[in-house]
Amino acid sequence: MTPTDEPKEHIFWIDVLRGLNIILVLMWHVNIIDINTGTNHIECLQVAHFFQPIRMPLFMFISGGVLYLGRIKPDWGSVKFYKDKAIRLFIPFLFFSFVFSLWEPIVHLLSNSLDETTLPNILNSLFRCKGLAIHLWFLPVLFCFMLLFPFYKIACKNNFALLFILIIALALNLLNASLFPMTSQLTITVNPLFVDKAAKYFVFFVLGIIYFRFKAHFVMKNWRNLLLSTIIFFISFVYLRSFPLWMSMCGILLMITLAMQLCKLSSSLFKSFRGYSFPIYLMSMPIQYLFGILLWKSPFYEERLYWLFYVLSILIGLYLPVLIAKNIELSKYGFLKTCFGLKQNSIQ
Repeated sequence: MTPTDEPKEHIFWIDVLRGLNIILVLMWHVNIIDINTGTNHIECLQVAHFFQPIRMPLFMFISGGVLYLGRIKPDWGSVKFYKDKAIRLFIPFLFFSFVFSLWEPIVHLLSNSLDETTLPNILNSLFRCKGLAIHLWFLPVLFCFMLLFPFYKIACKNNFALLFILIIALALNLLNASLFPMTSQLTITVNPLFVDKAAKYFVFFVLGIIYFRFKAHFVMKNWRNLLLSTIIFFISFVYLRSFPLWMSMCGILLMITLAMQLCKLSSSLFKSFRGYSFPIYLMSMPIQYLFGILLWKSPFYEERLYWLFYVLSILIGLYLPVLIAKNIELSKYGFLKTCFGLKQNSIQ
């Protein structure tokens, strides 16, 4: 979710939901190398696999929901909106694609992959979400969704139009595997326009708009809904894994009910980092990857302390981008703040 779509009427449980989503993303990016195999530790993959149906669908759901609250509901003009999104999404995308392409040879040097540091390989990865920039695919995908902004505004005033957009989004999701059979989580650069990702996640973006358009969250406040959604998700994960759309929707409802209950306990939960979600999404993965390599090369690495290093990877992925962002906010250069996904005039 970009930092410019904040609703005028602040809804604290959305902040908690955003914090939960950030943690899920960083859990997916943990990279602790098994000294016996030289690859990512199997525990990293197993933990991340359980939350994989929720992670990016929830991100897109939040993005769509906050777009409705912050831009569609206040009736923003299309020209102003497109200008805002072109700045907020593409400038950080171009900036970090370039930065990570320069950072890549250092990482390959540390991991003894010197054959990857040739100039053609570096140029080939530039602006194509490869290597250390592989996680930046969500920016062009979000911009594709934002291009339909005038249609969202019309649809939110006409239930039949909204239903039509939802049906198209559902069809794209269900047909995604047959439309793009050669793409996967590990080969997203096969499609430089990321239309496979757009087709897969558009339905969750639309569901986010619909959810907040009809204020569905008012029926999810009871703790019994948390218990029910937890049971349904576990049953879906065990028995209905061949229906990923259903499983992801159940996971989103689980996270919503969890966020609401946590917000009742403390509305300031995750306050130390949730306001910097965009810089975290931009910077955390390469930071965690570098941490994993340095840990692998360190003489102090101990397999028995695996879970300690696992938590450390998440904390570093959270707070190092926050620290960098807070220092960038002190800069007098507005363009530099934009490059790091920050507002120029105030702290996000």
